[in-house]
This record gives sequence, C-alpha cells and structure tokens, in this order.
Amino acid sequence: MNQPLTEGQITAGQLVWLDSGFTCHEGGPAKVRKDEHGFYVDCDEGRHYLDGQLDETGHYVGVYAMPDISMLVLYEILRERHRQIDKGFDPEHDDEHDDGEIARAAACYAVDVPIYEANPRDVTYIAFRELWPWRPEEDARFEEDERGDLSIFRNQNLIEVRRRFLVKAAALLIAEIERLDRRAAKGEVHA
Repeated sequence: MNQPLTEGQITAGQLVWLDSGFTCHEGGPAKVRKDEHGFYVDCDEGRHYLDGQLDETGHYVGVYAMPDISMLVLYEILRERHRQIDKGFDPEHDDEHDDGEIARAAACYAVDVPIYEANPRDVTYIAFRELWPWRPEEDARFEEDERGDLSIFRNQNLIEVRRRFLVKAAALLIAEIERLDRRAAKGEVHA
C-alpha cells in the first residue's frame, strides 16, 4: 500500500482504501462523506470521523488512495470466497468434492450461454449439456420471476448480473486451487 493520504488529499465522495486497523470497518474500499463535523466513512457502528485518524505529520493513519482496479477485483473475489466459507462451503466441504465439481460449478457461473453438445452422426440432434454438478435446487444461477418460472440465463446480458456470476466463478476457482494444494501438501499426485 502507498503512504496514507494527507488532509488535503481527502474529498467528499472520494473512494479510499481502509486498512484492517479500523475497529468498526473490515477494511477495504470505503466512500468518504462529509457533514458539519468533518470527513467520515460509514462503518458498523455508524460514522467513523477521519480527524481521529490524523497523525502528527498530517497523514490519515490507515486511509490510502484506492489501489488499481485489478486489486479491487481481487478483493471482491476474496470477499465472495469468504462469504462461501461462511455459508459452510469451507475446505472440509470442498475436500468432499474431488471429481471436478467445484471447477464445473465455476464454469457454470463463467459461461453466459447454455453449453450445447452436437451429435456428429446426426446433424439434426443438439443436446444441452448441463455442467452444474449438484442438485438443481442448489443452482444459484436460477432466478424465479413473478410468475414462478425459473430461467437460468434471462438476465445474463445485464452487466451487473454477468459480473456477479464471474466473481462467483473466480471464487470457486480459488476454492478448487486451494483444494488441489491441500492434496499436494499431503503428497497426493492425483487431482
């Protein structure tokens, strides 16, 4: 991380990076706001005013300029992976899936169209090949509309939905890489 920001470098509406030293904030990106009391960021306990972060040299301790965008994406992927772990998809759970299921689930999130399979002996036959490795009701790609119909790719053309799915895919790939690393650490050679 770069040197902390100074008093003159902070403006209302600015995105900053907070380190994990903030007791009321987990660290990461935060938006600076300003009211009659000064600059602050929202945190778990309400407002955290930044004037208390100023050191004797005029730097805000633990408040940095935003890192480049690739670091933000990595942070978001890691946050998604922690969310998965909090939901019970932890290393012990992942170790139970040693037949490529996690990578296939990541592929399901990563693709933006259904994957089809053609029969070379019958050009009129095209079969849908579903990659989702677990029960359909566990497939978070499905969304129920107001009529109760389920459609897997209805909103895939929306950038925010597509991006969210790619973050999930990347987090699942991290889980699969970690699982393979644990197997290698035990001296195993087969995935």
